Amino acid sequence: MLQENIIISLLKDGKTFKLTNEIRIGEIDNGKVFFVLGLFTHPELKILTKEESILKLNELKFFFKSLLTELKDLAIYLKDKKIEYRLSYNYGMGAIGICKEKENEIFWEYNFIKDTI
Repeated sequence: MLQENIIISLLKDGKTFKLTNEIRIGEIDNGKVFFVLGLFTHPELKILTKEESILKLNELKFFFKSLLTELKDLAIYLKDKKIEYRLSYNYGMGAIGICKEKENEIFWEYNFIKDTI
């Protein structure tokens, strides 16, 4: 598929690719780590919970894994790379990191006011 080749070429050149308005993909650590960044909005960041964040992170993972079943060349390209899923709050003029999952472990980047986990 032509678009897959363009995506892979951009990734190899160190560029990110916008899959949707809310999802970007790219590589870090000299191409060893592939990241999937999910941007989301929330009515008020100060009432965001870890539970909501984990749900959003799981939705991001499910979407991307489903997409890879269709994008076979991209799946092959990624087979030896570590995949890191990142979740950020989009406030319109930029984004605030909420959490990331690396090797099945979640790392929190945001200090939650309402923390129930």
